[in-house]
Amino acid sequence: MTSVKAAQEPLELTARDDESKSEQAESLAPTQIKQVQLVCALGVTGQREPVAREIAVALIYNGISHVVMIASPGDLEALALGFSLSAGIIAHAREIQDIHCRYQPLGIDVNITVNARAMSRLKQQRRNMTGLTGCGLCGTGSLHQGMRPINTKSQGKAEYIEFKDIQNAVANLEQWQTL
Repeated sequence: MTSVKAAQEPLELTARDDESKSEQAESLAPTQIKQVQLVCALGVTGQREPVAREIAVALIYNGISHVVMIASPGDLEALALGFSLSAGIIAHAREIQDIHCRYQPLGIDVNITVNARAMSRLKQQRRNMTGLTGCGLCGTGSLHQGMRPINTKSQGKAEYIEFKDIQNAVANLEQWQTL
């Protein structure tokens, strides 16, 4: 199995290509530095903090797009292996012959080459996995299907969330989310 890596860049690079390559590498990092506001009893302060990055990830088996989910872009080979095992697509890791990731403007394609037995298993169990809850992306079949334009018009009043509920969620975050 090969290691996960971004798509190969052209040999002749222009200044724009170098910038694009840098943006691609940054978008594949599992965290990003963002300006955040810290709220406490003394007031609000702004500072830069690392924040987990999430991106659309399409799992494609032998050229057939199977599922799209939102994931942190770090360690996509492990994600592909774990999903493949837990979904019953493969019975053992050796049924995966290759995993190769390709950065796309809409997300990342994870191309997984599996042996004939695993592909047969996948074809037998293929079903629509579109989720009705969560991010709305999980289960869509391709990046283009899942990444729709954002409606910038207001959809009405936002639901009110109590400040104590936010404080409680933040206080308990580390025990549930390691990144």
